[in-house]
Amino acid sequence: MLVPAVMVLEEAIKVVSVVAAIEVTSEQVIASLNESASTYQPGSDIYGNLVQSLKPTESISPNSKRMAYHLKFILAIYLVQHLIIAAVYLPTLVLIYQRLKKKNVPKDHLAMVATEVSSAQHAQESSKVRNRLIQHGILILIEEILYIPPIVYMLFFFKGPRFYNDPNFLLVDQVVLHGPSVIVGNVIMTFSIQNTLYTIRKSKREAFGQTEITFNPGTNPEKTNKNDLVASVA
Repeated sequence: MLVPAVMVLEEAIKVVSVVAAIEVTSEQVIASLNESASTYQPGSDIYGNLVQSLKPTESISPNSKRMAYHLKFILAIYLVQHLIIAAVYLPTLVLIYQRLKKKNVPKDHLAMVATEVSSAQHAQESSKVRNRLIQHGILILIEEILYIPPIVYMLFFFKGPRFYNDPNFLLVDQVVLHGPSVIVGNVIMTFSIQNTLYTIRKSKREAFGQTEITFNPGTNPEKTNKNDLVASVA
């Protein structure tokens, strides 16, 4: 998705340049009006001076149209991007689900004598991890799909060159577009934390099991330690 990112960045730079041009024009008009106000005299040609001061505002309208065009183009890029991601991610998710469903737990992980973890319990924990991974993938797909309706609404249902000043447009942009992704993102983060905790606990159990297995059942650990200490002193 490098190409859409570059295109969005290019369009965003154009939007920033248009906004900067509008700000410069506004500053020129304000400075001209302030200068005219300081030299104002009754009976002077106030209307002629006012028209002359407001003449730079002629560029604001075409700049507003340019900014609206660039914003619409960015929305179109976002729409195509999320449609492609959703279309590609769905079959990928199905394949991953089939692979995880067929995957068997290795035998060396099913029996850990030192930690006394039964194969049924380990299989149950592994099943929970697989379910969380599948749910994780489904949530990512849902997140991509939830982006599409508000982008379509923002792209096709707001008309005019200054739609970006519409309060409804800003509401859809700030709440409807990003709200669901925040909620889904927190749920995905919860699943990731749960899987991480499971991995850490599993590593600790395996490390503890390996430590216990290194002892020979027929030897006395205290005697072994004493013999090692005497040998090291000698």
